Amino acid sequence: TGKCENTFTELEFVVASQVNNDYFTIERSVDGNEWSEIGLIEGEGNTSTQMTYKWIDVNPTNGENYYRLTQTDYDGTSETFAPIAVRCETLPVDGYSVYPNPANGLLNIDIDLDSYQGDEVSIDIIDINGKVIQSQEIQLNRGFNHLELNINPLPNGIYMINFVGTKDYIKQSRLVKQ
Repeated sequence: TGKCENTFTELEFVVASQVNNDYFTIERSVDGNEWSEIGLIEGEGNTSTQMTYKWIDVNPTNGENYYRLTQTDYDGTSETFAPIAVRCETLPVDGYSVYPNPANGLLNIDIDLDSYQGDEVSIDIIDINGKVIQSQEIQLNRGFNHLELNINPLPNGIYMINFVGTKDYIKQSRLVKQ
């Protein structure tokens, strides 16, 4: 079973008895097709006692997460069990500062985050027609982040700042270039 608690996914499974149980592997997927190993729990070998195992995913994606369990014996034989789905919603991040606005040369963004946002994150600046005018790869870590964007090459106008590839949904922000 699984449930979302305070943006973490708590997984629990019960085993009635174990024979030659080496370990359990926990995998996660966002689409139910491509799986990534996110945890390993040592087995108890041989026991006739019922045991409850718990594992916490501290970094689930926003929305639906699929989890599956594989049990592996000492001889390498394994069995994979049917996946379960756990929905974990995080509130959108919207309390960040974009300044100066209107801006001319260098744009500053200060954002405080509860968690690391992932490996392939970027900021896109989008014009009023929805076209990406500028894109910059960034790193967004847990805690306070200060970003600087050079918007000097942009023509004067109104733009949207969009965070792409983040774990949490970060609301767009409006930018005026003068």
